[in-house]
Amino acid sequence: MINPELETYIEKEIIPRYRHFDSAHSEEHVRTVIKNALELAKRYDVDENMIYTAAAYHDTGVVEGREFHHIVSGRIIRADKELLRWFTPEQIETIAQAAEDHRASSNRKPRGIYGLIIAEADRDINPVKIIRRTVQFGFNKYPELDREGQWQRTLEHLMEKYAEGGYLKLWISESDNAAKLAELRKIIKDTDKLRDLFDREYQRLRVLDFLTKNGIPYEIYEHPPLFTIEEALSWWGQIPECTHCKNLFMRNHKGNRHYLISFECHKQMDIHGLEHALHQGKLSFASPERMMRCLGLKPGSVSPFGLIEDIDLSNADPRELFENGHRVKFYLDSELMNSERISFHPCDNTASVVV
Repeated sequence: MINPELETYIEKEIIPRYRHFDSAHSEEHVRTVIKNALELAKRYDVDENMIYTAAAYHDTGVVEGREFHHIVSGRIIRADKELLRWFTPEQIETIAQAAEDHRASSNRKPRGIYGLIIAEADRDINPVKIIRRTVQFGFNKYPELDREGQWQRTLEHLMEKYAEGGYLKLWISESDNAAKLAELRKIIKDTDKLRDLFDREYQRLRVLDFLTKNGIPYEIYEHPPLFTIEEALSWWGQIPECTHCKNLFMRNHKGNRHYLISFECHKQMDIHGLEHALHQGKLSFASPERMMRCLGLKPGSVSPFGLIEDIDLSNADPRELFENGHRVKFYLDSELMNSERISFHPCDNTASVVV
């Protein structure tokens, strides 16, 4: 059992530090490492308070940058005199060494069982999470890269670290990481599937980055892929006091005008009335190719947030452009203006964002 006073100290003084780090070293990440480490510790004759502490401190060195953060984490542990309330100097040294030895790019095997456990717990090989963290790092570190640049950087990193012959090493055979690494390597070999996962994460991060930079508060809810309103309704019930929307991407009969229309999900859209109001003749659903070209989206992920992508007009036919210089005109049902909270996909149908 974790010492309550130690846990209170770490929760109050150590864990909050991660809120100021990049998304790959976030509070969510450190809590995952703590959980993984304590689970692994059950299989060995180790002090769970030491494991808990090493896991909690393992990335605190990011405060001085990523390159040597593992070394700085060890230094922070040795310098924290509060730890003497619960550990001997020898135990503190073991905790510090465990933090120093956790880094995946290290060619040296951890010096003891505590380091092995922390290193293994830090791997947390979840294919979707790893791809997400890789794209997040690219956003933070290389904001000047466009989508293709971020894709190439993501691919290079995954090949270098996780593919066959990559530098990532697993140290504890009893962990679940070996099977998860095999699953990730299978995805890496399937370039089309990997690209689909990358595009999904890239689009989601573009949306969240836009909201953050513009000071727009939001909540995000994860769920399985939802392709229809019928599928979505069962999950949306878990989101309190929120209006959910249906989004249609349409074209005119000439194919030179595109419209994105959002309205309450239970409402039936009067397409003929819309045709009359727009004076564009018959409207029809736009093809997946048009959706990708105009909004960078795939079927099932249509969202007003896709308008963020309606800025690269380098390949646009001038006849497609509206008077504001964009290819897509957005219509929001006026009844939605009375809603306190509205949800849309973040251009990724495995989540809903509430604004």
